[in-house]
Amino acid sequence: PHALRPASRVIGYARVSTEEQALHGVSIETQVSRINAYCEAMDLELLRVEIDPGVSGAIPMERRPGFSRVFSTLRTHQADGVIAVKIDRYSRRIRDFLDLVELAEKEHWCLISLSENLDTCTAAGRCTLTILCALSQMEREQIGERVFQAMAHIARQGRARSRWIPFGWRLVGLPDALEVPKGNRDKLVPFGPEQKILDELLELRRQGLGPRRIASKLNAQGSINPRQQRPWGPNSIQAILRSDARRHEVHG
Repeated sequence: PHALRPASRVIGYARVSTEEQALHGVSIETQVSRINAYCEAMDLELLRVEIDPGVSGAIPMERRPGFSRVFSTLRTHQADGVIAVKIDRYSRRIRDFLDLVELAEKEHWCLISLSENLDTCTAAGRCTLTILCALSQMEREQIGERVFQAMAHIARQGRARSRWIPFGWRLVGLPDALEVPKGNRDKLVPFGPEQKILDELLELRRQGLGPRRIASKLNAQGSINPRQQRPWGPNSIQAILRSDARRHEVHG
């Protein structure tokens, strides 16, 4: 990445939600005090500190009044960087913060976070950033694993894994429903008319036909997609086959 010149003029940023202030004493005043002390110790010119009191870290940065003013100052080259006491003052999500880092690199300004000893315009700061990227990747993978395990558990119970009922199945007592009613936890049961079509799709796939050729063959026979009440398309064939394959992965 392009090596940026260390910041000399910075704009501070402080944020707190009312809940954080009440529970943990993370006050705006404390953050401003730390930012001032750091800038004095590091001989940085602190232009001012923008604040977002009572604003959740889940709100996108560009929609916060204080941080919008930070963006404006940086993009008009009035400051070389922005400084906050902790990464979670910028955002609660590491992924959002890394997106901000990418923007800073593109626009050639620095991001500083005191608690993590992070300054994206220094070698040590970029080392810290590399670690954060690795942690973010691990977090995404762990979330994916948890979602897969949760969906597999639901499927093993014989329930639908999403709001849409898979082709070839219905909920007990609801033969016409194609969506799972809110709060419904009933198991799926085979639906004869669609199971017959599903068996035909699987047989054609075993014969080596792909979704496009399967759709053409079914349409030539005068068959229609019973859910859409129109001719078969390769995308719908592929979706049905993938759903069935995932079901077999879970049940073995």
